[in-house]
Amino acid sequence: MLEPWVISSLPSFSSRWLVSRLGGFQAQAPDIKLRLNLDSDLSTFSDSDLDLCIRLGRGQYEGLMSKPLFEEHLVLVCHPSLINMDEPIKAQIGNIPVITDTGPDVKHVWPVLQHFLEMYDLPMRSHLHTTDSTTLIEALLSRQGLAMARYGLVYDQIEKGQLICPIPIYMKSQYDFYLVAPAPHFKYQKVQNFQHWLETEVKAIKQSWKLYLRNHPEMKEVKVSN
Repeated sequence: MLEPWVISSLPSFSSRWLVSRLGGFQAQAPDIKLRLNLDSDLSTFSDSDLDLCIRLGRGQYEGLMSKPLFEEHLVLVCHPSLINMDEPIKAQIGNIPVITDTGPDVKHVWPVLQHFLEMYDLPMRSHLHTTDSTTLIEALLSRQGLAMARYGLVYDQIEKGQLICPIPIYMKSQYDFYLVAPAPHFKYQKVQNFQHWLETEVKAIKQSWKLYLRNHPEMKEVKVSN
């Protein structure tokens, strides 16, 4: 019996994007047995049969090689029912609860956003704090508030009109998505095959972002200090 290929991925990336596309990979390689581990912590690789990790970070992991997968951007989003686009937006924003992502690349962006929008009295009525993007997105879809969300995880909902960006701003995330493993693993044929498939699939995220900026030239980047 063939040993399974073992991939570790962030739970949010897996549930919001990866799992729905894995069928395409397995259609290309029907004899492959794939095991997907959902884990937010980076494995040491030394005590497991793990082949490859998909991680969100700065790409610097001691003793491991990182290969960029795609850049991530943060956008302000909410359910369209919460905003009347024919009325002043800022006043409405101040009355909508904030869903706070406490992830290290997102948790410090609100003061920067307040300063950029000159909304120093933004009440920041936050009733939900979460480190999990899936929880945050489900809260957004159920009309519980607005949030700064990672575009790569919500672009499908934006394209379908399930979420909107009420103010045309974005921030470059301090963290991006990477493939991470010991350097020798990237020479394995099975890792190269999965890497090639995944890099082809994430082109949809990159193309969506470029198209969104092209279709919304009013979008402004808010700089976030490192």
